[in-house]
Amino acid sequence: MKRKVFLRAVEPEDVDFILECERDPLSAQWSDYRAPLSRQQLLSYALTYDADPFAAGQLRLIVVSPEEGPVGVLDLFNISQFDSRAHVGICIHPSFRSRGFGLSALSALTIFAFERLGLSQLVAEVCVENLPGNALFSGSGYSLLTILPSWHRIGNTFKDFNLFSLMSDNSDG
Repeated sequence: MKRKVFLRAVEPEDVDFILECERDPLSAQWSDYRAPLSRQQLLSYALTYDADPFAAGQLRLIVVSPEEGPVGVLDLFNISQFDSRAHVGICIHPSFRSRGFGLSALSALTIFAFERLGLSQLVAEVCVENLPGNALFSGSGYSLLTILPSWHRIGNTFKDFNLFSLMSDNSDG
Protein backbone atom coordinates (compact mmCIF):
# COMPACT_ATOMS: atom_id res chain seq x y z
CA MET A 1 0.00 0.00 0.00
CA LYS A 2 1.49 3.30 -1.09
CA ARG A 3 0.90 6.45 0.93
CA LYS A 4 1.01 10.05 -0.21
CA VAL A 5 4.31 11.68 0.80
CA PHE A 6 6.52 14.54 -0.25
CA LEU A 7 10.20 15.21 0.30
CA ARG A 8 11.69 18.37 1.73
CA ALA A 9 15.02 19.70 2.95
CA VAL A 10 16.10 19.17 6.55
CA GLU A 11 15.15 22.00 8.90
CA PRO A 12 16.70 22.64 12.34
CA GLU A 13 13.47 21.49 14.02
CA ASP A 14 13.93 18.04 12.39
CA VAL A 15 17.06 17.21 14.39
CA ASP A 16 15.34 15.34 17.23
CA PHE A 17 13.18 13.40 14.77
CA ILE A 18 16.26 12.35 12.77
CA LEU A 19 18.01 11.29 15.97
CA GLU A 20 15.02 9.09 16.89
CA CYS A 21 15.23 7.43 13.46
CA GLU A 22 19.01 6.98 13.62
CA ARG A 23 19.03 5.67 17.18
CA ASP A 24 16.30 3.11 16.67
CA PRO A 25 17.88 -0.26 17.56
CA LEU A 26 16.36 -2.00 14.53
CA SER A 27 17.77 0.61 12.15
CA ALA A 28 21.10 0.77 13.95
CA GLN A 29 21.69 -2.96 13.56
CA TRP A 30 21.78 -2.60 9.75
CA SER A 31 23.76 0.61 9.63
CA ASP A 32 27.45 0.75 8.83
CA TYR A 33 27.97 4.02 10.71
CA ARG A 34 31.20 3.86 12.65
CA ALA A 35 29.95 6.21 15.35
CA PRO A 36 26.55 7.68 16.11
CA LEU A 37 25.72 11.13 14.81
CA SER A 38 25.37 13.80 17.44
CA ARG A 39 22.55 16.30 17.74
CA GLN A 40 25.11 19.05 17.07
CA GLN A 41 26.28 17.39 13.84
CA LEU A 42 22.72 17.09 12.58
CA LEU A 43 21.94 20.67 13.59
CA SER A 44 25.07 21.85 11.80
CA TYR A 45 23.97 19.98 8.67
CA ALA A 46 20.54 21.64 8.81
CA LEU A 47 22.03 25.09 9.36
CA THR A 48 24.67 24.79 6.63
CA TYR A 49 22.51 22.91 4.12
CA ASP A 50 24.07 22.92 0.66
CA ALA A 51 21.34 22.95 -1.99
CA ASP A 52 23.82 21.58 -4.54
CA PRO A 53 24.01 17.85 -3.84
CA PHE A 54 26.70 17.41 -6.50
CA ALA A 55 29.02 19.83 -4.71
CA ALA A 56 28.17 18.39 -1.29
CA GLY A 57 28.24 14.75 -2.45
CA GLN A 58 25.18 14.03 -0.36
CA LEU A 59 21.61 15.08 0.27
CA ARG A 60 19.42 14.29 3.26
CA LEU A 61 15.67 14.71 2.85
CA ILE A 62 12.74 14.45 5.23
CA VAL A 63 9.86 12.20 4.16
CA VAL A 64 6.61 13.94 5.06
CA SER A 65 3.06 12.60 5.07
CA PRO A 66 0.45 15.37 4.67
CA GLU A 67 -1.64 13.66 7.36
CA GLU A 68 1.10 12.50 9.76
CA GLY A 69 3.95 15.01 9.34
CA PRO A 70 7.55 13.70 9.18
CA VAL A 71 7.65 9.92 8.85
CA GLY A 72 11.22 9.20 7.76
CA VAL A 73 14.58 10.26 6.39
CA LEU A 74 16.12 9.60 2.98
CA ASP A 75 19.77 9.99 2.11
CA LEU A 76 21.47 10.27 -1.23
CA PHE A 77 25.20 9.83 -0.74
CA ASN A 78 28.30 9.09 -2.78
CA ILE A 79 26.62 11.25 -5.40
CA SER A 80 28.63 11.27 -8.60
CA GLN A 81 27.70 13.74 -11.29
CA PHE A 82 30.32 12.19 -13.58
CA ASP A 83 28.88 8.66 -13.21
CA SER A 84 25.31 9.99 -12.88
CA ARG A 85 24.62 7.82 -9.85
CA ALA A 86 24.01 7.95 -6.12
CA HIS A 87 23.60 5.55 -3.21
CA VAL A 88 20.29 5.52 -1.35
CA GLY A 89 19.67 5.18 2.37
CA ILE A 90 16.26 5.16 4.00
CA CYS A 91 14.98 5.12 7.54
CA ILE A 92 11.29 5.22 8.32
CA HIS A 93 10.55 6.19 11.92
CA PRO A 94 9.61 3.08 13.96
CA SER A 95 6.06 4.32 14.59
CA PHE A 96 5.38 4.57 10.83
CA ARG A 97 6.86 1.29 9.58
CA SER A 98 4.85 -1.32 7.68
CA ARG A 99 2.34 1.31 6.55
CA GLY A 100 3.55 1.91 2.99
CA PHE A 101 5.62 5.01 3.68
CA GLY A 102 8.92 3.42 2.61
CA LEU A 103 7.56 2.43 -0.77
CA SER A 104 6.10 5.90 -1.32
CA ALA A 105 9.30 7.59 -0.18
CA LEU A 106 11.46 5.58 -2.59
CA SER A 107 9.03 6.35 -5.40
CA ALA A 108 9.22 10.09 -4.67
CA LEU A 109 13.01 9.89 -4.40
CA THR A 110 13.23 8.11 -7.75
CA ILE A 111 11.30 10.88 -9.48
CA PHE A 112 13.41 13.55 -7.77
CA ALA A 113 16.74 11.83 -8.52
CA PHE A 114 16.02 10.98 -12.14
CA GLU A 115 13.98 14.02 -13.19
CA ARG A 116 15.31 16.87 -11.06
CA LEU A 117 18.91 15.79 -10.51
CA GLY A 118 19.30 14.03 -13.86
CA LEU A 119 20.80 10.90 -12.33
CA SER A 120 20.63 7.68 -14.31
CA GLN A 121 21.21 5.13 -11.54
CA LEU A 122 20.38 4.66 -7.88
CA VAL A 123 22.08 1.94 -5.87
CA ALA A 124 21.50 0.53 -2.41
CA GLU A 125 23.50 -1.85 -0.24
CA VAL A 126 21.24 -3.82 2.08
CA CYS A 127 22.35 -6.44 4.60
CA VAL A 128 21.08 -9.84 3.44
CA GLU A 129 19.60 -10.34 6.92
CA ASN A 130 17.55 -7.13 6.65
CA LEU A 131 14.44 -8.78 5.23
CA PRO A 132 12.21 -5.66 5.33
CA GLY A 133 14.91 -3.59 3.60
CA ASN A 134 15.43 -6.19 0.89
CA ALA A 135 11.68 -6.46 0.32
CA LEU A 136 11.38 -2.67 0.12
CA PHE A 137 14.03 -2.25 -2.57
CA SER A 138 12.97 -5.26 -4.62
CA GLY A 139 9.33 -4.11 -4.33
CA SER A 140 10.36 -0.64 -5.53
CA GLY A 141 11.70 -1.92 -8.83
CA TYR A 142 15.36 -2.24 -7.85
CA SER A 143 17.21 -5.19 -9.35
CA LEU A 144 19.46 -7.36 -7.22
CA LEU A 145 22.85 -7.19 -8.95
CA THR A 146 24.96 -9.32 -6.66
CA ILE A 147 25.72 -10.33 -3.11
CA LEU A 148 28.75 -8.60 -1.65
CA PRO A 149 30.33 -11.15 0.72
CA SER A 150 31.55 -9.91 4.11
CA TRP A 151 30.96 -6.38 2.83
CA HIS A 152 30.41 -4.40 6.04
CA ARG A 153 31.38 -4.97 9.61
CA ILE A 154 28.40 -4.72 11.90
CA GLY A 155 29.43 -5.09 15.49
CA ASN A 156 32.17 -7.70 15.58
CA THR A 157 31.17 -9.64 12.48
CA PHE A 158 31.27 -9.05 8.76
CA LYS A 159 27.93 -9.29 6.99
CA ASP A 160 27.00 -10.04 3.41
CA PHE A 161 25.14 -7.27 1.62
CA ASN A 162 22.87 -7.28 -1.39
CA LEU A 163 23.68 -4.68 -4.05
CA PHE A 164 20.52 -3.32 -5.64
CA SER A 165 20.30 -0.98 -8.63
CA LEU A 166 17.57 1.04 -10.29
CA MET A 167 18.24 2.52 -13.72
CA SER A 168 16.34 5.45 -15.19
CA ASP A 169 14.38 4.90 -18.39
CA ASN A 170 16.77 7.33 -20.08
CA SER A 171 19.95 5.43 -19.20
CA ASP A 172 21.89 3.36 -21.68
CA GLY A 173 22.47 0.53 -19.14
